[in-house]
Amino acid sequence: MGKRTLTRVFPQASGWWVAAMLLLLVPSSARSQDAAEGEAGVWESVRCEEAAEVQAYLERYPHGAHVAEARACLERQLGLDWAARRLVQQGLTALEHAPGPVDGLFGPATRGAISRWQQAQGFAVTGYVTQEQAEALIARGREGAAASGEFVNSVGIEFVLIGAGEFQMGSPVGEAGRDDDEEAHRVRISQPFYLGKYEVTQAQWVAVMGENPSDFTACGDTCPVESVSWAEVGAFISRLNAQEGVDTYRLPTEAEWEYAARAGAQTAIYTGELTIRGAYDAPALDALAWYGGNSAVSYAGGYDCSEWPGRQDIALQCGPHPVGLKRPNGFGLYDMLGNVWEWVADRYEAYPAGPRTDPRGPSSGAYRSYRGGSWDASARNCRVANRSRGVPETHISNLGFRLARTP
Repeated sequence: MGKRTLTRVFPQASGWWVAAMLLLLVPSSARSQDAAEGEAGVWESVRCEEAAEVQAYLERYPHGAHVAEARACLERQLGLDWAARRLVQQGLTALEHAPGPVDGLFGPATRGAISRWQQAQGFAVTGYVTQEQAEALIARGREGAAASGEFVNSVGIEFVLIGAGEFQMGSPVGEAGRDDDEEAHRVRISQPFYLGKYEVTQAQWVAVMGENPSDFTACGDTCPVESVSWAEVGAFISRLNAQEGVDTYRLPTEAEWEYAARAGAQTAIYTGELTIRGAYDAPALDALAWYGGNSAVSYAGGYDCSEWPGRQDIALQCGPHPVGLKRPNGFGLYDMLGNVWEWVADRYEAYPAGPRTDPRGPSSGAYRSYRGGSWDASARNCRVANRSRGVPETHISNLGFRLARTP
């Protein structure tokens, strides 16, 4: 059906309406190709030394094929690594020029906050910070983080202090997607602990171990490290403890993980109940998690997801995404659901009956637990109570970890 026929059938149709209908008649693969070619053209016109041009590309194509190159350009321009940029945002918040949720590499909310701060200080208003200005903001960010119970370690891993408390672990009978190993029981966490605000990234892994084991390296430095076994995570923790001269870094227990993920919620996800419309279709997850229904990527090496059934969004390739892009939970933790599964300390077992205090799993067993779901997980696997397991030698491209620390 062409434009002429559409106009005859709907004689009052305006030009924009006809154009929209014609767009729907174009095959999705053709639209995807046009979009990719459009992005390539934009990137070809970007000059790396012009921070504004690079930032404009990142805002337009936050998951584009050249995001890693664009970030590298900005890092060279600003002289700041990823952790330092987070501290700049914290510094702005401490000075009541709040950037709002983390919005990427000095995204529009952060640039607006920088501009307001620069104006208040009498600096030239650019929306970007000089090295000297960044150092001042970073210092204020560290002060604010310490006051709020947060801190950043030597390799840029940010931690949130999780207070002691009690909660109902597991899921109620009747919860959509529930498995039979989620028996509800009362758990007490008797001591506070620190937990990583984000999943450990590829850059942070390389800073400690010297090489990147991830399958999705094209995703970039700020994407979660994956394809690491439970034993290799243990080696990372041992080396980080040695580098900092402490013995406090560890994996969270399974109970600590679920307590922190819930952040006081007792529902299927930390914002409420979950309606599952298809295997990979639960729109309530969209704001919180990269899962099998929304994890489309355009970088090289994405996984073919074109034939996954019951998807929320149509996509050709899927994979993990940079950490911290989705909505945090009530404790300020990002990606507790989706992106990559997260190893925990415990061996896997069926939950014992009755209340528990600080459970740590059995002393023997073939499997270790991991939690949270991933970029290729079904909706039912991205519930807070969902559990999974693998042998400690497991290497899969949807499995990483989040670091804990004893105060």
